[in-house]
Amino acid sequence: MINITNKTYYAICVLCAGLTALGGLLLVFGTYVSVLYNIVSILMAFSMMMMCVQKALPKEFRYSAAASMVLWLFTMVPTGEGYNLLSILGGALAWPVFAWPYFHRAQPESFVRKTGSMVFVAGAAQLVGSFAPLSQMFAAVLSVVFALIYGLFSYFLFKGEAEHES
Repeated sequence: MINITNKTYYAICVLCAGLTALGGLLLVFGTYVSVLYNIVSILMAFSMMMMCVQKALPKEFRYSAAASMVLWLFTMVPTGEGYNLLSILGGALAWPVFAWPYFHRAQPESFVRKTGSMVFVAGAAQLVGSFAPLSQMFAAVLSVVFALIYGLFSYFLFKGEAEHES
């Protein structure tokens, strides 16, 4: 039987951040692979949904996972013409909402706390950047940087959970 723990979900978050970084790198070279971002949205929403039902997690962690899941689902709303406010808000706020309880409970000098603050800055920059007239190249580079920050945060959650299990 497969033993699925929070460590599994954090590993999925690391994978999704890596896929997002790959999508950003491809975009730097002029190739947009929408299916990659769809896979990331589905995997992240699934991961957040599974964390919502983990009775072992404190309520604030489950609530932030539930809110993050809804925001990830917003990213899958079809865009059509112009801006899609739900998709923009979902993409910019999903990670910070997920990160909040981990940041809040982490020790002041821990890597989770440090990368958590970077997640908040990245989310704010992503939200502002979504409405700014940025070149495709610059937006793609920012996408890679944000994905690396999210991946680093998830990695430290994963690493902390692995140390907690041993």
